[in-house]
Amino acid sequence: MVQRRVLVFDPQPLFRDLVVCSLKHADFDAYGAGTPEEAWRGISQHDPDAVLLELNINSCESGVEFAEAMLELSPGIGLVFLTGVRHPKIIDPERGDLPRGAAFLHKSSLSGTEEIVSALDGVLRGRADVPRHDREYAAGWEHLSSQQIDVLRLIAEGHSNKEIAALRGTQVRSVEALIGRTFDQLEIHFPGGDGNRRVLAARHFLLACSPQMERPLAHTA
Repeated sequence: MVQRRVLVFDPQPLFRDLVVCSLKHADFDAYGAGTPEEAWRGISQHDPDAVLLELNINSCESGVEFAEAMLELSPGIGLVFLTGVRHPKIIDPERGDLPRGAAFLHKSSLSGTEEIVSALDGVLRGRADVPRHDREYAAGWEHLSSQQIDVLRLIAEGHSNKEIAALRGTQVRSVEALIGRTFDQLEIHFPGGDGNRRVLAARHFLLACSPQMERPLAHTA
């Protein structure tokens, strides 16, 4: 059987090297890249069958933008996002979804290399049931606008509604309405009032950005 070729694009060298080594043991022809420039060079030189990549690639573009540009060059390439954030909108709020057929794995949710191998096999074979941890662990985020995500970030940074309005150049009541819609969409409810809802909202955002995987927060109606 011909070895399938995989590019592992991750800025963290230790993690990248471990994944490359594991994939080689799983009979893939794997190699790594740590920057967009290295990744483009690797794609040009090796013509991979699939790319395993981080969403946060320490660049002016997100991993999703990079993947979309790559698909224009190689439309049939398989994509597996292996990342430390819960949802692509955390890194790239303007993006609606991942490219069609892509898998999404959260690093801290994995118990072994077998899950990465299975996801790669799924995208390479064009299966419809590839893993999407962004949908499993971050329900509701896909429906948030970039403005809502920005407001959640500002709440997590400790800003009041008045401060958020000043930073965004809007009225306080507009901010209050936006926050209310965001809380409702994420089903953030707490009997103690809006102050406690803000604490939960901040925790939602911080967990979504965190490399530590936890199940979604339990909401109290």
